[in-house]
Formats: sequence, C-alpha cells, structure tokens
Amino acid sequence: SFWFEDSDASVLGTFSFSKIAVKEAVNVISGEKNKPRIIGYYLLCRAKDVTNVPYGVTFYKTDDEVPSKAFIPVYYTSEKLPLSNSTAICITASLTPGLPKSTVAEFLGYHQLVGVRNYVIYNGGLPSKVLSFLHGTSMHEGFGLDVSVLPWNFPVASLQTEAVARMVMEKDCLLRTVGKVHNVAVLTWEEYIVPRYHHMLTSMLDDFDSGRKATSR
Repeated sequence: SFWFEDSDASVLGTFSFSKIAVKEAVNVISGEKNKPRIIGYYLLCRAKDVTNVPYGVTFYKTDDEVPSKAFIPVYYTSEKLPLSNSTAICITASLTPGLPKSTVAEFLGYHQLVGVRNYVIYNGGLPSKVLSFLHGTSMHEGFGLDVSVLPWNFPVASLQTEAVARMVMEKDCLLRTVGKVHNVAVLTWEEYIVPRYHHMLTSMLDDFDSGRKATSR
C-alpha cells in the first residue's frame, strides 16, 4: 500500500521482488548441509495511475488473519544532474563496536585531501565521542564535509554475515547516492584510495575511464 500526504486512505499496490546479485564469496554454503544461505532481495511495490511521490509504503501478507504491516518511509530527492566529477565514500560498519577518534579523523582528513567531501557512514557501534565529532558543526562548517551517519544492526548471525552485510551496505550505498554524485566507493575505515600519479581522485578516474560519461555506474 502507498501512503500520500493529505490522504487518510492508502492506495493498494502490487508486490514483487528480485534477488540481489551477490559476489562469489557470499554464495559459499557453510559446512552445515541443512543451513540455508542468506539471500538479499529488492522489494518492489507498484500501483497504476500513481503520479505523486508517497511518504511511505506498507508491506504485508494479505492471507494473514491479522497482517503484520511493516511501514517503510520514502525519502525522495528530485532528480537533477549531480555535481560534475563529485565523489562520495560509504564506510561500512565494523564487525565489533569501538573505533578510535584518531582513526576517523585520519580517514576523513586523508580523503578530503584527494577531493572527497561526501561521506555515508554505517554505524555498527561507534563510541559517543566519535559520534559527537561526526555530528559536530566543525564537520560541515570547519572542514566543508557532508557526513551522514546511519544506524546499522544486521539481524542475522551466520558464517556468511560479514560478506552478506557488506553486500547489503554496498547496494544501499549505490541506491542512496544515485543521482547525487558521479562516483562512489565503499570502503572500511582501514581502506584508503591512493592515486599513484594523480593528486585528486577525479583526475585518476578521468584517466582510468575516459568514456565513463556514456557508461553506467
């Protein structure tokens, strides 16, 4: 069901889904033969004659006596051309809580030097001092960085959890940044992009793929 502003009733939609393509390492089945693999899905909801953007979508099973309805808010940004040669970095959540403030400062400071000003951080247990630092006014006003911190609490414990969680964060990052930046990378706090011959990442990418303006992400 779709929910629209200034309307008390929802608009009924139709549900479909598709599997998220995964990397080879994620598909490896654990030693337990009866243990199912973890698979990611895109959940899709469509309705006819809908022109406005809803503020939310509700998914539920129609054959349940008392349907458990999951409300998912819709965050919409009008489509416009992204800033030329803009780049964003999504930083995956650590497997264990805790991260020194110096690690965060070094990562952001270095990648700012090579031209990255947009960051999406998946928070799997960052200390309060680190969060205060990321949410502080100095991030935007002092350093000129656009930083978004997202809560992350992967619900499944499995031998595949690390690989699957990484896959989910990568897909979320791509969908969250589409139409906003030209380039996006998904890294851990320990991974750095170091250009060998260039001073800026955009210059490196221009040389690496001169025809990328006509290619997909």
